Amino acid sequence: MIDQTILGHHAIKSQFKKTLRAGWQIDPFGHSAVQAYLLREEAGFESVQFARVNYQNRAKRKGDKSLEVVWRGSKTFGSSSQIFANAFPVHYNPPSAQANVTRINHVMCTMGDEFQYQYAQTWFKQMDKLIHYVNLLSCICLKNL
Repeated sequence: MIDQTILGHHAIKSQFKKTLRAGWQIDPFGHSAVQAYLLREEAGFESVQFARVNYQNRAKRKGDKSLEVVWRGSKTFGSSSQIFANAFPVHYNPPSAQANVTRINHVMCTMGDEFQYQYAQTWFKQMDKLIHYVNLLSCICLKNL
């Protein structure tokens, strides 16, 4: 996991001159206590988002709005193993209404899921429209402040 993360970080930094502070684990099958430490201290992440969660766990967390947590990975590593973590409410396909199951004001809008990009050009055209209108709405809201 760390080797792949470091490889990806180097590629992004060399290509775009950006350092990542957040990670997205699309499909990890399980999490370990040391993982929080490695992502925070070794990869330099401030947060991690992931999709694969037990369905009963996800349902409970959606009900009590605890999809976002501070993941305390290890008592041994103390605060250096703590990282903000967020489980997606519905795997990683587009949510119907995500804001009603989260405690925070920022909502990640995931687009797509397994086997959803057979018609990628159509998806990306629609996402471009959505991004355009969200940005337009943001500008209108800022002008009214």
